[in-house]
Amino acid sequence: MTNQIISIKNLVFRGIHGITQKEKNKSQRLLINIEVESSFPDLSSDEISKTIDYRMIKEIAKKSVEQKSFGLIETLAQNIADEISFDLLVKKVVVSVSKPDIWQNGIPSVTITKECLPPRLNLFDFNWSEFIEDICDKGGISLPILPLGRRLKLLEEAEKYNYIVQPEIVGPAKVREQISSVSDFEETSLFLKLRDDFTELLLRKIPSEELTKLFPNPLCFNEFSLQKYQKGSIGITPHKDGASRHNLICVFILKGKADFALCDDRSGSNPKYLDTSPGNMIVLRGPGFFGGQHRPFHFVTNITEERIVFGLRQRVKQSTLI
Repeated sequence: MTNQIISIKNLVFRGIHGITQKEKNKSQRLLINIEVESSFPDLSSDEISKTIDYRMIKEIAKKSVEQKSFGLIETLAQNIADEISFDLLVKKVVVSVSKPDIWQNGIPSVTITKECLPPRLNLFDFNWSEFIEDICDKGGISLPILPLGRRLKLLEEAEKYNYIVQPEIVGPAKVREQISSVSDFEETSLFLKLRDDFTELLLRKIPSEELTKLFPNPLCFNEFSLQKYQKGSIGITPHKDGASRHNLICVFILKGKADFALCDDRSGSNPKYLDTSPGNMIVLRGPGFFGGQHRPFHFVTNITEERIVFGLRQRVKQSTLI
């Protein structure tokens, strides 16, 4: 695998971008500089299809400036970077946008850098700031994470297992659940690869200076299981995950329909429903996250068809559902 950096400097296009009334009514020149770091397997064939066509990069910038309108040049730069990063070969994009004509003295400019996920992770990217905000403010979030092809392969493996029916009454709080589960996986299991890929994705997105603040107890998903809910199951009544499950609780939805909600207490009051579409992942915060002890109440209900999910947790000491 070979790395390369493509640079395109001093592109100039006209467009309507800005927050002042004058900028909203009249186009102005925008100066664009773009740097793309990419990787490719082999260029010995000398074919453009084996690398990134810099004409494509120029066309993306041209369309973003001429066919769209943003108040902030930061947003314009981000839009250009997002469009370029759709190419699977792209590892990093740096985009600078300047307004050379807005002032007589000085040229305002902004530069944004976007790190792209390596294709081998095969997971959807997400906004880290929004992720952290929702986890901290709401206790949980649901977001798309599994591409269709990967979800179907996981589901194919999941449906080969013999699931063990779990006790219906769990823990001292007598939480009710109607599920079957599997927790033994071969080393070559696609589910263990999903665990490793998702862990790498998280660690890639967390700034190094924030890592120990987020996870004073280092992140390590050491407990994992498949869970199956039969059609008509009661699901799980309102509960908190055990105090031993630290940092983050992650649930990947492989198939089925159900309602999943965060709530205020064991009676299920003030439910806040999260998206349970297959391919989504539900993430809840646990003790240790940002040094806190927060454990949100939640429940699963309204199982209208067979539902299979894969859960990742980090267990640090013995505990039970309460």
